[in-house]
Amino acid sequence: LDAWNHLAEGFAHFYRRNKSDNARARQLFNQAVKADRGYALAYAMLAWTHWFDAQFGWSDHPDMSIERAQVLAEKARALDDELPDVYALKGAVHLYRKQHQAAVASGEKAVALNPNHANNTALLAMFLHNAGRPKDAIREMQRAMRLSPYYSAWFLEELGFAYQDAKQHDEALVAFAKYLERESSGVHAAHAHIGRAFAFHALGREDSARAAVTEAVVADPSISATRFGRNSLNSDMEARERGLAILRRLVLPD
Repeated sequence: LDAWNHLAEGFAHFYRRNKSDNARARQLFNQAVKADRGYALAYAMLAWTHWFDAQFGWSDHPDMSIERAQVLAEKARALDDELPDVYALKGAVHLYRKQHQAAVASGEKAVALNPNHANNTALLAMFLHNAGRPKDAIREMQRAMRLSPYYSAWFLEELGFAYQDAKQHDEALVAFAKYLERESSGVHAAHAHIGRAFAFHALGREDSARAAVTEAVVADPSISATRFGRNSLNSDMEARERGLAILRRLVLPD
């Protein structure tokens, strides 16, 4: 019970998706592991905190962070190889390493083990999107939203970018607007504004695109074109470079 309590408290910090809360979540997940050395989900969540550090630039040594995430994922799998969350996590590690097809395969296994798991279905959508399959990603994300009565805000952020890559720009704007109603500041809000800028640019609304870039900087003053590009996990490198060129023309700091 102590382990479960630590895990539950850690979740509250983990889903805030910022550096300090991620560090606090790691402390709590560590306490969960110490209370129960056989708690596979606690090891998986501990691994996720290291993945977040690597992906969002919160680690001085991202390669070491992602390696730590993989080691902990393998520990979780050794404890329970039928735990869906383990395979979703392994998919995220593959995704970080640009192993897109392996990421999709792991995501599909996670969903096959529990088709009613909203977060893992959303993660599969993220893997599909970054593997160059945005329409499949949209389908899976919409299914994830149906599975959860109050889904995480990040579902909307990811859905917006999937719509954008599927050239459904009006739908992308709706998704980003809904995301920003729930989270109006921080790096992910800045990303949503950047997504809006891309959609407005594609629709020929350059003034609105520039305004969205300005709002991105207000949401997170540290945002830059370089940082946004570094955070991208998309397999289409040419599309990423085109996107960065658009952002620079829209005067996002480099």
